[in-house]
Parts: sequence; structure tokens; C-alpha cells
Amino acid sequence: MKKAKAFSDEYLHLQQSFIDKQIEWNQKLQIEINLADNISANQPLIHEMSWKADADQLLQCFHETLALFDSVSGVKDDVDRLGKAATTGNVVKWVQTGIMQDSGALSELAKEIGVEKWLFNFAIENVARSVLQVIARSEQEALSKIELFGACPCCSEPPRLAEINDAGKKALVCPRCHHQWVVKKTACAYCGSEDHTKMTFIQNTEGSHEQVQVCENCYNYTKIIDTKRNLAQVSPTLLDLQSIHLDYIAADFLEEQQSKIH
Repeated sequence: MKKAKAFSDEYLHLQQSFIDKQIEWNQKLQIEINLADNISANQPLIHEMSWKADADQLLQCFHETLALFDSVSGVKDDVDRLGKAATTGNVVKWVQTGIMQDSGALSELAKEIGVEKWLFNFAIENVARSVLQVIARSEQEALSKIELFGACPCCSEPPRLAEINDAGKKALVCPRCHHQWVVKKTACAYCGSEDHTKMTFIQNTEGSHEQVQVCENCYNYTKIIDTKRNLAQVSPTLLDLQSIHLDYIAADFLEEQQSKIH
């Protein structure tokens, strides 16, 4: 399948600016993490801990994130309204809600403030990712004890992206918190099946270093990128966006397979 250009250069440049801001703040944020006494091996870490950030830092991070919307047309009024509603207490509450991906609560908050839901969610998610990236980097020992299928051990994001690393091993990579964990090459990241008769690996003909692993046991898929061939280091968040053509390949394959069943 031909590799189509899913996003414009302008859109990717804008996304890169948000990613750069996440990375900048994941180096600045001072976060106190308190883990549960007995961490469950089958629950994401965010459900087994509490965190506390410097509220003034979090507020500054939020305002700097909002400033990146200056180049986006049609959102100025909502950005101004959101900026005025942003107090230290509100931002802490918003980010806590965003980290837990409580879509109902986020919708209510956006409605209360009077801003578009997508804008509110996007702004909060970008700040939440900075916090999550600090947590993932700081709690490697705790994360190594979690054995979880179908979700990131840190933040519960679906395991849709994997890299073949310099050691030749397959590592699932979370586009949200940037946590990485090594898994068996043939195992499904969602259901754990190792039945090779249920696995299909689809090579992207436009990029020999890219493939999709589709599991016909649970009908989920993971994009696999051989990053050994990439000279430049790419953020997992951007890599997820740049590989969206693989999502289309997987969706087409799954639709075809499921049509054979019905």
C-alpha cells in the first residue's frame, strides 16, 4: 500500500511545537509521587499512586501551552476564556482529571467554562503528558513489576506503537507518557496471545522498516517501527502521528477479515 501523506507540514509543525513544550516541561516540573503500599501487577500505575506538583509551575505550563494556539485560526475567544478561568486550583483539578482520561468530567468542565470540548481536552492533555512523562521516567522500578496487556503500564494508553530497538528487541512505546517496555516479538500486546497462526505481520511496501502486527484472536493491532534505521531521534508522540498510514493499513485488513466472518 502506498504511503499517503496524512497530515500537512503545517499541522505536523504545530504538533511538534506542542511536543517540544511537553518535553521542555517534563524536565522542569517538580512532582512528588506517592505509591500505594502494594502495587497491583495488573493495574496501570496511575491507579496505584497519587501525585502532587508545584501548582504555580503547572499553571505556567498551562499558559505556555495555550500560547501555542496563537497560530490556530478561530480559537482566540475560547483560548482567552480558558486563560481567564485558569487558576492554580483549577489547573491542578483539570490536569488530574485529564490524566485519568475521565471524558465525562472533562466535557462538563469545558461546558462550565464555555469553551469547545476539543480545545479544552487538547490543552489539558498536553500538560497532563508532561506530568505523566515525569512519572514514567521516575518510577521505572515500580513499572518493571507491572505485567499488563492491553494498556500502558504507566498511563493506560492502548499499546498501539512498538519499536525494534538497537538490541533488536521489540519494545512497546507509549506515545502519551513515553514509557517503554520490552515484550516478546510475536506476542499480541492486547491479549497476550502467542499463537502464531492468529498473527499477521503486514509489511508497508513504501517503508521496509515499518509493519503492522494484527492479532486475529482479539482483532487489535500494533504498529512496529524499526528505529535502528532512523538517524534522528523522534518523539514517540510524533512517531505515532507520522505512522498513521499504518493505522489505515491495519483498519483495511481488519475490515476485510471481519467481513469474511459475517
